[in-house]
Amino acid sequence: MSAELTQRIEALEQDVGILHIHWNEFITLFGSGSSNVDRMNDVAPFFFFIVQELLLNHIYLGISRLTDPARSANKHSNLSLFTLIDLMENDSVKKSTLRRLEHLKKNASFAIQRRHKLLSHRDLDHALDRNAEPFLDVTREKIESCLAEVADILNDVNRTYQRPPTAYGLEAYLDGADSLAYWLKRVGESQ
Repeated sequence: MSAELTQRIEALEQDVGILHIHWNEFITLFGSGSSNVDRMNDVAPFFFFIVQELLLNHIYLGISRLTDPARSANKHSNLSLFTLIDLMENDSVKKSTLRRLEHLKKNASFAIQRRHKLLSHRDLDHALDRNAEPFLDVTREKIESCLAEVADILNDVNRTYQRPPTAYGLEAYLDGADSLAYWLKRVGESQ
């Protein structure tokens, strides 16, 4: 395995790990039952609305970036899962990985659409509510499926090159969303 491939894999592992951490923080705050949401709405509803939007938008951008082509239209190179393909030496592994990446890209279309029409650009028809094509549905299951697919692809590439897989999403932080949820609960109980 080339040094360049190793560098790209390691950089992608960092991006994927951070994306999983941010998703877990989002789920802890907004996807673990109504009690957290109720407490956040009691304490600072507008602030937590902003946090929710920012985390979700970050997730959409992260998923879509991972499915970017190896090179943009302006010929700038992108760090994405597609950048691994050119450096793979085994043609069957290359073809199989490319097929899986195309499948991932199709599954991630909800994130890619939001990136292109809302986050990275401001689509005029959507902004002015002019019979714009509706956004694709987003569900927790779709996001988790994309994140799992990304992790599986990257871990399979690692296994191909005798590198250990990574257990994405198992990280826990004492000072993260769990801590905030705990203190919001304590404040709610004291009132």
